[in-house]
Amino acid sequence: MRHRIRGRNKCPRAPTGFLPGPSITSGLTGGAVWSDPNIDYTDLSPTDFATVYLDVAIEAGAEGLILEAGGSGISGMCIGIGTDGILYAKGGNGTVVSGSDVMSTSYVVPAPGRYIFEFTADTSPLNGARLYTNGNIVSTSSGYTVEASAVAGSAVGGIERIHGTARTMPAGCNNNLSGVTINRAEVWNQFIPV
Repeated sequence: MRHRIRGRNKCPRAPTGFLPGPSITSGLTGGAVWSDPNIDYTDLSPTDFATVYLDVAIEAGAEGLILEAGGSGISGMCIGIGTDGILYAKGGNGTVVSGSDVMSTSYVVPAPGRYIFEFTADTSPLNGARLYTNGNIVSTSSGYTVEASAVAGSAVGGIERIHGTARTMPAGCNNNLSGVTINRAEVWNQFIPV
């Protein structure tokens, strides 16, 4: 397609639509797709390492639990949108919102739309987590005193609602999911060192 540019310092208009950046999970094999909110999944129960890929459409006023695993005891992992419009992705000690034994990342969702979120966490060597949005790193944490097997504990997990128990999260994150459509949720028992 040819673009005609008139005048100085003008560029062709960018095409409309969703244009995600590079994915950190591209090429990974052995993932488990979580597609049914009525199923309790055990792929991350328990795990020292976890990577999650989410393709979601977010509406204005969205909130609630997108994905969780491991429960609220010594360890649990959860990704959700709070009443403040921030997406939180956490792992580690499930009894508290934050602390030296919680891997915590977050992203202020700027506007309704489609997003690719990728969350990767481990207990060693990073002892922390990274959150990517549309292929770009947006939040990182490291140096936490997380126990082995504490990214997610032994309780079941799932999407769109609490499955058994869920870790402690900021307000709204553990509510039933509202205003978000999950196009794809895939998880791996591994950490992506990028």
